[in-house]
Amino acid sequence: MDYLDRPVFEFPIDWTRLPTARFEYDLRELEIGFGPVEFAPLQDHVVHGFQFEALAQSPDEIAEMEAFFDGVKGRLQGFWLPGPQEAFRIVAFVGVTVETTDFDIEAQGLAQTWQDHPASHLWFSKGGAEPIAAQIVAVSDNGDGTERVTVNVSTLINETWRAWPLHYVRLAGDVEQGTFEAEGVLVYSVRVVELPTEYALAETGQRPVYLYHIWSDFNGTVQDWYFTSHPLEITLAGQDYVARRITHGPLNLSTKADREEVEIEALYESDNPLSLLFPLKLSTPLWVEILEGNLASEEAPVPIFRGLALSASVQGKKETVRCASAMDSMRGNVPAMMLQPRCNYRLYEPNTCRVGPDAHKVGVTLVSAEGREIVVSGASLAGLAAHYFAEGWIQFGIGSTYEVRTILGSTAEVGGEITLTLNAPLSFAVATDSGVLYPGCDGTDGACVLKFANFTNWGGHRVPLRNLALKAMEIKTGSGGKK
Repeated sequence: MDYLDRPVFEFPIDWTRLPTARFEYDLRELEIGFGPVEFAPLQDHVVHGFQFEALAQSPDEIAEMEAFFDGVKGRLQGFWLPGPQEAFRIVAFVGVTVETTDFDIEAQGLAQTWQDHPASHLWFSKGGAEPIAAQIVAVSDNGDGTERVTVNVSTLINETWRAWPLHYVRLAGDVEQGTFEAEGVLVYSVRVVELPTEYALAETGQRPVYLYHIWSDFNGTVQDWYFTSHPLEITLAGQDYVARRITHGPLNLSTKADREEVEIEALYESDNPLSLLFPLKLSTPLWVEILEGNLASEEAPVPIFRGLALSASVQGKKETVRCASAMDSMRGNVPAMMLQPRCNYRLYEPNTCRVGPDAHKVGVTLVSAEGREIVVSGASLAGLAAHYFAEGWIQFGIGSTYEVRTILGSTAEVGGEITLTLNAPLSFAVATDSGVLYPGCDGTDGACVLKFANFTNWGGHRVPLRNLALKAMEIKTGSGGKK
């Protein structure tokens, strides 16, 4: 069930299993000169935090609960949670209009306090009836030990209904935890934080939102991904951003040319490009850009970080990626040309190697895939020797299914097919999918001449097998005669 365009957590909650509630008062000390310490309240309402356990007693219930949490994307993605205690006791139905319903409750001072808390929304339940979500419109004291409550729904609400406060909350973290108590019985441990009116501006986009642009570049083919931690998919400056449970830590900036790093946290999912880093499935660098935008304006988002994804770690469903800015590269030494028989250049690099990849690529069809071993077929493979594609690349798919793998070894062509050993299994490609093969180079002058006809740009050195300046003296052997 959705209420005000947000889902309601309708799964049964066992509030008797170690429930906890936390109250947060945002009061910060102000020290002015040497005078007395003052406190400045920075929020209008007391923020509630809840920790509870929900029981899923079958595989279907587990799947439904997983689907609910998967749909709650972003740390500001709110949902409704019925509270553990009843809001009041209904004593009589009064009347109904086209837009509202009036009923009486036992007096509890609600007329004076209902506007002092953001949880002015209610969840009505009754056995055998569909639950009802509504908002309190007005409360008045009848003067006879009862109070009259008006809600913004038109229905019959009498003493047979029970009312619970409906809190607007978000998950306190990006990872859910659960324990299997029996076969097919899972106990979820959930921690949530209430979102009072102070968060309404961020929820509606009037405060800045964070955007994440992730991309990789392979032989001039750029694959882009655009995400946002905002709860809804948004469009800024003509670019669409998909809502994801993604966030970043503090930016470590510097006025010197030293390390500037940031950590990005996201769900470890197959369609998340950051998951290509653990285990490593990417054969090209993965770049990350963090931007700050505002839905209340039409201005283009402003980049606040741009750098390279360096490493990744996974704990449960959460992945943490460490990124460093381009300035961080100034900490390392620039490698010089090495005196070696192998080429110093990277294959297909336009400014050094200068071999055009399009002139050597081969179109293939995926026949089968088993782990890191795949079989491909193609008319252009005829007669190719073993390891012709070793140290090369293969790519499949477009858009969100785009993937590139390094080829560690390849067999000779037999019957129009070859077997390739990849650095990591394919994630999306299946049999009959079309792909592109790029042959590799072992860096020798022979490969440069015979395979690519590019000896003019070869970056290796002709190294003699022995030092010609120190040629050993020849020793003449005697004939065996006497003097």
